[in-house]
Amino acid sequence: MMKKQVLLSLIFGLFALGCISKSWAQHPKAPLAIGLSTENKTDELTLTIQTIKPIKIKWGEVEKDYTPEQVAEAGGELSGTTSTGRIVIYYFDKDAITSLSVAGMSLTCVDFSGISAISEFSAPDNKLTWIALEQCPNLTYLNLSRNKFEEMFGTYFKNLEDLRLDGCGLKSFNLRHCPNLRNFSIRDNEFTELDLSILEDLESIECSKNSLAGSIDFSVCPKLKTIKAKGNQLTNINISGLSSLVKLEVDGNELLEVKAKDNLSLAIVDLTNNKMDACALDDLYRALPKKAQKITVGKDLLVKNNPGAKTAKSSLAEENNWVIDQKGDGTGCEKALGELPTSSAPYAFAYEGKIWVVTPASGHAATLYTLDGKHLATQSVPCGTASLSATLALGNYLVVVGTEGKEPVTIKVIL
Repeated sequence: MMKKQVLLSLIFGLFALGCISKSWAQHPKAPLAIGLSTENKTDELTLTIQTIKPIKIKWGEVEKDYTPEQVAEAGGELSGTTSTGRIVIYYFDKDAITSLSVAGMSLTCVDFSGISAISEFSAPDNKLTWIALEQCPNLTYLNLSRNKFEEMFGTYFKNLEDLRLDGCGLKSFNLRHCPNLRNFSIRDNEFTELDLSILEDLESIECSKNSLAGSIDFSVCPKLKTIKAKGNQLTNINISGLSSLVKLEVDGNELLEVKAKDNLSLAIVDLTNNKMDACALDDLYRALPKKAQKITVGKDLLVKNNPGAKTAKSSLAEENNWVIDQKGDGTGCEKALGELPTSSAPYAFAYEGKIWVVTPASGHAATLYTLDGKHLATQSVPCGTASLSATLALGNYLVVVGTEGKEPVTIKVIL
């Protein structure tokens, strides 16, 4: 019985193979092709492919036919060697191949001819310097990391949602070519600035290890859940209004403060190796959302190697179930918002673009001037802390605080 089953299986396999070969020979249309050129002519190469129709792959001088079932049984991984440095994938229907990965194959050229239906293409760790993708308007996923492009594609991809260009030596990229991105990764490049304003649907940005300096406005991407911007020279980031933001990793920058009062979903914050003093850290700790419970493994708030980490009041965060990597004793900031002295002389300070006044008793009046004496505002200030101004431009200001019959106090505030 076993011999009959083996014989039947063998006959069926030969019949199927004959049908495949016959279908290629008798197909009314000329086949379409994807051409791959590689410098690797000795080692076995593996490509990963998804197909819903029969395909033929010419590994140099050797041709092999594959059914969709055979490809699926192999987990999509097909291997072969080529002594000619050329691999050609043949197919008849434009929608036959839906996904193709050719990672680490020393490819120098990829020729897409009539493969308009492909939705995922991955070719990291190759030697591509240029690629034409005009034939692939339906791409949703594209990974070209660790190639050295002399020129990036100029095709408009309305369907592209995930783009990965890590380690490509890029200094810029026109995001108008792919305005519907949800995930964008440009780690380890040479970007000096980054404007994300066109990416309204962006959920994840990875821009670590670039040369980004100054400020980045992440608030223009209201759906952001993950921000990774490690190892740059950023002095300011705007994350206001990002209510879905879960992970913020910006260690290794030059940040002086991070305002997180609107980020109610934050769960992981890494601010290691920045320049935040104790007051800035205290304000951050107060702004962080309260967690339902503490994590049991690891830390979720990293602030080591900031100037104020050891003297900030870490208990402010710990009370809200954050697990911090550097406990602070709370001695570093006497004037953090919410803990300003109200039992001494009037005091004024800058916070979040506004001038604030603290008075020990009611009945005070405060007047705001520019440094050259231009009057901006006057108002009475109750006992405690009150905002004296709307949002102001950066600069130097004078605040005069006093009560009737007493010598006023003049305070210089730098915004």
